[in-house]
Amino acid sequence: MTDGAIYSGATRHRRLTPKPHALRASLYLLLLDADAVDRPDGPTRRGGPLGRERWWPVHYRRRDLLDGDASAPLGESVRDLVEARTGRRPTGPVRTLTQVRTEGYVFNPLTVHYCLAPGEGEAARPWLEVVVLEVTSTPWKERHCYVVDARAGADDATPGPVAVGTLDRRGRLHAEMPKALHVSPFMPMEQTYRLTCTPPGPRLWLRLETFEPADGDSGDEPTKVFDADLALRGEPLTRAALARRLLTHPFATYRVWVGIHAHAVALAAKRIPFFSHPERPGARRPVISAGPRGKVDRS
Repeated sequence: MTDGAIYSGATRHRRLTPKPHALRASLYLLLLDADAVDRPDGPTRRGGPLGRERWWPVHYRRRDLLDGDASAPLGESVRDLVEARTGRRPTGPVRTLTQVRTEGYVFNPLTVHYCLAPGEGEAARPWLEVVVLEVTSTPWKERHCYVVDARAGADDATPGPVAVGTLDRRGRLHAEMPKALHVSPFMPMEQTYRLTCTPPGPRLWLRLETFEPADGDSGDEPTKVFDADLALRGEPLTRAALARRLLTHPFATYRVWVGIHAHAVALAAKRIPFFSHPERPGARRPVISAGPRGKVDRS
């Protein structure tokens, strides 16, 4: 990996209950070498794909990710976080899938940091060791990181909150974790996430499913209420390739903000229950009416 990669494709969001709702949008994301992106000779060099020229509309800013500490390189900050949560420091490459500041604005609902096995950063099918999901809420702009550890000997009783992941024969990571951040006012806190993702390669795929606890109508199985997919194909990150994406996806980061709020208007129009922020005064959990239910798919 030199300057990084551009991953283009689509995202699909699907709500199953209390009323069905779905959307699909095309997008592109950047996969950055988290150790190279902050170096002077990295992709932010003059003439590079994320060059520092003021006229170039796409810029990487360290403050837009994780703790925003510009004095700490992104790769080391990811490793610091994983070590603090798990007690073990990753030693392999770190890759970050995200959007960067475009036309002066960026908002990332989800950024994914992939910690790869040592020596496998350039492999066609690298092996995942740890995945960090950096989630930002709407509209509060709060941020939380979920750490998923798939290394041998991983333990969810380690120093900080961590989910233990498993790898299947195809190298896909699987994990479950309790919801820890009030992401959307149309979702309650009493939920569990299920993550399935591939390592970054020629193609990249990620699915995040949301479940609510079982009730009397669904037996012993949790109720699936939502899922979201990313299905992307990669190409080298160059200035020419990025210029093409600026033409096919103009104002991409602004479109994320507009799309989220348009989605919220549609949910409100369907009378989807509204959940106040649990840390705000007067927050309460409303009763959810019965509706179509999706079962856990264990295939």
